[in-house]
Amino acid sequence: MSPRLNLGIRLATLHAALSAVSGIQTPLWPIFLAWRGLDPVEIGLVLSAAYIVKIVSNPIAGYVSDRLGDRRMPLIVLAVIALLAYAPFATVTGFVPLFVLTLLAAGAFTALTPLADNLTLLAISGQRLHYGHVRVWGSIAFLVFSGLSTDLLIDRPPLLILWTLLAGLAFAVFACWRLPRVRGERQAAGGARGMGTLLKSPIFVLFVGAAALNQTSNTALYGFATLHWRAGGLSGAEIGGLWAEMVAAEAIFFSFGHRIAARVGSHWLLIAGGAGGIVRWIVTASTVDPILLASVQWMHYLTFTATHLAAMYFIQRSIPIELSGRAQALYSAIANGLNFGLFLPVVGLLYAGIGGSLTFLVMAGVSAGGLGLSVLLLRFWSGGPAVPSPTPVPA
Repeated sequence: MSPRLNLGIRLATLHAALSAVSGIQTPLWPIFLAWRGLDPVEIGLVLSAAYIVKIVSNPIAGYVSDRLGDRRMPLIVLAVIALLAYAPFATVTGFVPLFVLTLLAAGAFTALTPLADNLTLLAISGQRLHYGHVRVWGSIAFLVFSGLSTDLLIDRPPLLILWTLLAGLAFAVFACWRLPRVRGERQAAGGARGMGTLLKSPIFVLFVGAAALNQTSNTALYGFATLHWRAGGLSGAEIGGLWAEMVAAEAIFFSFGHRIAARVGSHWLLIAGGAGGIVRWIVTASTVDPILLASVQWMHYLTFTATHLAAMYFIQRSIPIELSGRAQALYSAIANGLNFGLFLPVVGLLYAGIGGSLTFLVMAGVSAGGLGLSVLLLRFWSGGPAVPSPTPVPA
């Protein structure tokens, strides 16, 4: 086996393992929490906590990774912590204990993804591998495991959901252990610029803001699309087909999106994500006809995938390697954590108060905000370094 193929397999295995865990948890975890005695409000708070905790856990993990210059060992440690922290869910009951456990378990697990992305980008540099070729296996794993776990476990004893989740986490530990030893420059704890440098960069802040709004526009989809479509008379098979189309489009775009990113740049991917969101959410707000919905569900490759690829290429090409872990963590904490944690309750109130159609129109407005910031980024950023390179500390 060639070294490049071996590297690609190990990196793809990591992304597949993490996405398989998410594929098991996303559709079934509310069922498990309800079995543990939580009411709908408490379930919503626990699910929101898994996003909010990213604000703390992801930057800390990114800081430690950059500080050590080691990309592999933090992943192993976090995967083990996640495995150990999810295990007590087998016996613990009550809102407060489950909420606290969620902060620890989700804090460790959600920090794995930005570190995995960062290690992947560093490992493939100069290897004739592209991020999308590796990340696509995560999308495929999510599609497969979300479908299988739902079919096999939804009517079984809920404790099986946890055992399956723990098995997935154990495999994630193995995948982390098998990673290549990727190192960057160590950076000093003080003096050398870190989080402050990133947050003081207008280009970085503008980029994260645009990406966050593009991603936030998906909130109503993730939280309430199934309820909205069921209320509109769609069958389970039709709803499942719409979700499958969405993830399939994501996987396809990951497989060749690097070519588009290399040609047009991160800012144009962000613009496409915002513009695509406006169209997608207006149509979603206007109809529950499955044919018309299917005509826009493939646009998930714009509202999510294009934005995510834009972030990966922005960090890879515009952020110094010494700050890349923290940049990855800040992007994840803000654009895939804080935004959802804060906006999910708001969308819930909107859905309850004005209904699904108007809620999706609000999402179109959020996409318009992302498009506006993306246009500003295009105006003020030429594609060069977003921040100056700090002085590394000799290893």
